[in-house]
Amino acid sequence: MIEKIREYLGLYKHTEYERNYLDDTNTSASVYMSVVVIVLETWMILRLIGVAADGSRTAEWIISHFIAYFILWVSAVAVLAYSIGFLMGKIKNRTAGRIMRIILSIVCVIFGMYISRHDYMKGEQILTFLTMLVFVACIFTWRPIVSLLILTLSYGIFYLLIDNPIAGDEMPFVHASTATRINFFIMWISVLMVSLSVYFQRLAEGRKTERLEQANKRLNRLVKTDDLTGLANKHYFIREAARLCEKLDDPVYLYINLNNFRSYNEKYGFSGGNGLLKDIAAELSSLFNDGLCARFGEDHFVVLCENKDIENRLKGLNEFALLRDVMIKTGLRVGAFYKKKRDITPQAACDNARHACDSLKKTENLFCVYDEKMELEQRRRQYIVNNIDNAIKSGYIKAYYQPVVWTSDKKICSAEVLARWDDPEFGLMSPGVFVPVLEEYNQIHKLDAAIIDIACADMRRYADMGAPLIPFSVNFSRRDFELMDVPAVLDKCVKKYGIKKELLHIEITESAITDSEDMLQSIVASLKAQGYPLWLDDFGSGYSSLNVLKDFSFDVLKLDMKFLSSLGTNTKSGVIIDSVLKMARQIGMHTLSEGVETTEEMDFLENIGCERLQGYLIGRPMPIEQLFEQIDEGKFCVSDKLI
Repeated sequence: MIEKIREYLGLYKHTEYERNYLDDTNTSASVYMSVVVIVLETWMILRLIGVAADGSRTAEWIISHFIAYFILWVSAVAVLAYSIGFLMGKIKNRTAGRIMRIILSIVCVIFGMYISRHDYMKGEQILTFLTMLVFVACIFTWRPIVSLLILTLSYGIFYLLIDNPIAGDEMPFVHASTATRINFFIMWISVLMVSLSVYFQRLAEGRKTERLEQANKRLNRLVKTDDLTGLANKHYFIREAARLCEKLDDPVYLYINLNNFRSYNEKYGFSGGNGLLKDIAAELSSLFNDGLCARFGEDHFVVLCENKDIENRLKGLNEFALLRDVMIKTGLRVGAFYKKKRDITPQAACDNARHACDSLKKTENLFCVYDEKMELEQRRRQYIVNNIDNAIKSGYIKAYYQPVVWTSDKKICSAEVLARWDDPEFGLMSPGVFVPVLEEYNQIHKLDAAIIDIACADMRRYADMGAPLIPFSVNFSRRDFELMDVPAVLDKCVKKYGIKKELLHIEITESAITDSEDMLQSIVASLKAQGYPLWLDDFGSGYSSLNVLKDFSFDVLKLDMKFLSSLGTNTKSGVIIDSVLKMARQIGMHTLSEGVETTEEMDFLENIGCERLQGYLIGRPMPIEQLFEQIDEGKFCVSDKLI
C-alpha cells in the first residue's frame, strides 16, 4: 500500500532514461510555451503604448505593468534560447535548463497573481492566473507531489490575495463569495488532475520507449556479437573484414580451434566449457587488439589482424589455454591465411585458414600456413563437389575391379568394384581423394548409385559376350543408407540389366553398422531376405565388432587390412586373426582377408584357414576389360565355385 502511494506521488527515483526523457519533453514543451508567452507579452507591451497615449491609466500603473510584462518576456526569451540550443545539440547542460524552467514557472505564477488580482478588484475575470498555472502545471511535467505543492501553494496565496485587502488598493474591497471559493476549489482539482494525467502519460511513454530502445540494442548486439563471448559473430566479421583489410598493410586471417574441448565439457559440464570459451575470448581480444576477433561457433575463433609477431602471440594464447587443465591439454590448432590477393572474399579467406587449421588434426603442431599445395587441394575439393553430377553424366566415373580368389586354388571367386574418377583436369583420382569429400558434402550416394549401375551394365555386357560370370561386390557407406533408398536402387539395377541378385554382393562397413545400428538393422534384414549376399567389411576397425556379429546376419566376414599390416611386427596380430577366423566358422560365416601383399601373409592365411584372399599380391584394381584380358590370357582362372 505504501509503495502504491509513493508511486502515485512520484516519490521514487527515476531511471536515468526516464529522467532524461521527461527532461527532453519539458525542453520541447518549453519551445512552444516560450513562443506563446513572447508573442502575448510583446502584444501586451505594444498595447501599453496605446494606453499611455490616451491617458486612461496612471503612470504608476503603466510602469508596474510594463515591468511585469518585460520580466516575463525576458524569462521566456532566455528559456527559448536555451531550449533551441539544447535540441540542436549545441548546449549539453541539463541542469541549467531545469533551473531556467523553474525560474520561468515562478515568474509565470507571480505574473498571473499580480495581473489577475488587479482584474478581480475591478470585477473582471482572472484568466491570466489560470492561464499561467495551466502553462506551468500542464505543459511542463512535474512529479505528482511537486504539482500538488505548486498548485496548492499558488491557489492558496492567490485566494488570500483576493480575499484580503491590501493597503493602496484602488477599488473598494469585496470578500470572495461562496461561489468563488467553490470555483477556486474546482479549478484547483481540474488543473491538478490534468497535470497528473500529463505526468503519468509521459512517464508511460518514456518507459515504453526505453523498453523499445533496449530491445533494439539487444537485437543490434545479437546481429553483431556472439551472445556468449561478446566477440563479433560470424556474419558481422564477414561483413566488416573487407573494410578492415583495406586499412591493414599485411593482413592475416587466423582460424583457431581448441583441442579436446569435448573432453573438457564432459569433465566440467557446459557451464565450465562456456567459462573456458569466455576466458579464451577475453585473452584473444587482449592479444589481438589491433584487429577484429570473432567466434564462428562452438570452439572456433577467427581473427583478422596485422601480420606482426603472430606466432609469439599465438604461443601466449596456447599457454593460457593449456593452463586450464594440464591433463586434458586444451591447447590450440591455428591455421593462417596471408591475404596477398585483394580480390579474395573474407569468406574464402576464412575457409582457407580453416583448411590449414584442419590439416593439424593428427599432429601436435600449433601453427600452419595455407600454401599452394593446400590451395590446389582446396580447389580440387570444391571441384569434386561441384562436378560430381557432370562426371557421372560424362562418363568420367569409372568402375575398377579387384579380384578376390579362393585361398585353396587361387581361382577368382568374385571381384570388388571400386570407383575411380578419370577427370580431364585433374587426371585419374583415387577414391581416397574424392570419396571423403563426397561423404562430407552428402554427395556420396550419387557416386555409389552410379558405380552400381556401371557394374551391373558391365556384368550384363560380358555375360552377353559369353564370358564367365563373376560375382561383383559393391560398397555402401552409412551416408548411402541415409541419403537414398538402397534396396530400391539395387532392385532397379538388377531388373534393368537382368542380373541375378546372388551375383551382386553387398559390402557394408563395420563402422557404418555401429554408427547407425537402429536404422540399418531392418534394411540389412530386408536385403538378406531379398537374396543379396551380405559382407561385413573392415571387420576389426571399430569398437563394437562382436556386437555386430551378434545382432546382424552376414554371409562373409572381411578382415580389415590393418591386421595384416602389423603381422610381421606384432605377434598378437596372428593370434587375433586365427581366433577371429575360428569364431567366424563357428557362427557360419565365410572369411576373406583384404590387404594381402606378400607371400608370407598369403601362406599364413592359408595355414589358419582363411577362405578367400584379396590384395595387391593377388591383383590390383583394374578396368573390366583388363580383368577379362588377364582371364583370357590365363593369368586368372574363374572358379566354378562362386558362392
